[in-house]
Amino acid sequence: MADFPYTVDDLKCHDGTPYPDEFKQDRLPELTSLLQKIWEIHPYDIVSAYRSPSYNAARAGKSSAHQVASGSYHVQGQACDLRPRQCSLLEFQHAIIAAHSFGDLTELGGTGIYPVSNWIHVDTGHAPDGHLRRWSGT
Repeated sequence: MADFPYTVDDLKCHDGTPYPDEFKQDRLPELTSLLQKIWEIHPYDIVSAYRSPSYNAARAGKSSAHQVASGSYHVQGQACDLRPRQCSLLEFQHAIIAAHSFGDLTELGGTGIYPVSNWIHVDTGHAPDGHLRRWSGT
């Protein structure tokens, strides 16, 4: 398998805002670890990572199939949307959930599948009771 190809520069907002320095100590290591482990399962492209508050607010305010949340983990530097390169979206989701259930993705706090948009959301925001948050979007 190819080496992990992403750096913090690849996590910047679509509006050009870099991944915040204040998140690099406490949030980035866990997110990067999660992304590296998922890469080892199946290679993917990053569709969206960090979102600046203004970019997220503009997206949340629009009628969108992407269901942008106002309290998004993307704004907290704890989430990415990923598009698999070599398998179906459903296979990708199943592999991620299986790896989590085997204890291999302890960083994973939540995952959602977006079949119309063709990506999987992953984040490191853990539920207070420790369960894996899961959902389906469009």
